[in-house]
Amino acid sequence: MKKGFLVLLFFVLAISGWHGYERWQKEQQTAEHLTGSLSDIAEEVVAIPLQQPAGAAPITTARDIRKDGNDLFLISRNTLYHFDRQGKFISQVTRPEDIQVAGYVIDALRRQVIVLGNENDIHYYTYEGKLLKKKKLKSEVGERRKVMSALLYNGKIFTTEQETRQDKKQGKTILSNHVAEYDLEFTQTGERRLVAAETGRERLLPPSYGLRLGIHPDSGRLYAYAPTARPDLLLRDSLYLVNHTEETMENNAETVLAYPLRMGSRYWIASCPDPFSPGENYTFCFDSIRNEAWNLKDGFEDDFYATGKIARLAPMDAENKTYTFCQSGEAVRKAFPGQAESANVVVFIVKLKA
Repeated sequence: MKKGFLVLLFFVLAISGWHGYERWQKEQQTAEHLTGSLSDIAEEVVAIPLQQPAGAAPITTARDIRKDGNDLFLISRNTLYHFDRQGKFISQVTRPEDIQVAGYVIDALRRQVIVLGNENDIHYYTYEGKLLKKKKLKSEVGERRKVMSALLYNGKIFTTEQETRQDKKQGKTILSNHVAEYDLEFTQTGERRLVAAETGRERLLPPSYGLRLGIHPDSGRLYAYAPTARPDLLLRDSLYLVNHTEETMENNAETVLAYPLRMGSRYWIASCPDPFSPGENYTFCFDSIRNEAWNLKDGFEDDFYATGKIARLAPMDAENKTYTFCQSGEAVRKAFPGQAESANVVVFIVKLKA
């Protein structure tokens, strides 16, 4: 009887495939750390103390940090600024009375920045801040459509856009998310629905406030990063994606998939403020090569410049090879004594390990 049961069990395992057991075994062996240092994932960190902008307030916050060679751009208080890679102030590209900057893309070939803001306004500037032209983004759904983020890749501009419509029968507002494709003049050339990727649990697309587009470095596929309010499930999501790569990475002509992680060639990272707990942050990182994870409530410890915990890591490029973070002048007092008096933040560029 016992021997027959063992034979039957082996037969069932053979039919279902040995891969299921391997996946289970891999999950059991995955190390998840609750503390971590930046050197665990970073090969190099470069510090850029920002100089005081001429005639403007100090740069006390910075987001959407991008570079083109020696040119560094960032948004502070809904205004776009231009520095060099040493932190020297070059120009204030936009004026708040003209446009409240929501996002921008760099057209390196033409040395211009394309800025989005206000109510779907698009302004074109030179790197030095000369306004070249401006236009209004036109959409078939008019005011019901709002641009949330943009990415320039291979000569095309991709945007995440949220559409709002009223369902009179149900008496409620319906939100839907889309990815639109434009040429550099913002003439629309295509559109796909944005849907949550399969992760083995309920497929819910979070509020679009955090949606950002990226390019998967291995496949070259366009995808969206949609931050989750459940960082405790990110290790499980990562392992599911590792074990179901073909099923979960496949876009089609009608959809773009949204994931709870930004995917690099080695590290998959999620880092954002928790929308349900203002003031709290989390950083999750999965090493897809070493099968190791960090789930950090307050972020990695900066052991390169000793500036404390890193509240948020943000990608600098579409393929998530390089990340950035900012620290206040007070946090960098030991490493950069003069920066504390200037009140300007220090920008850090993080090159991840290969």
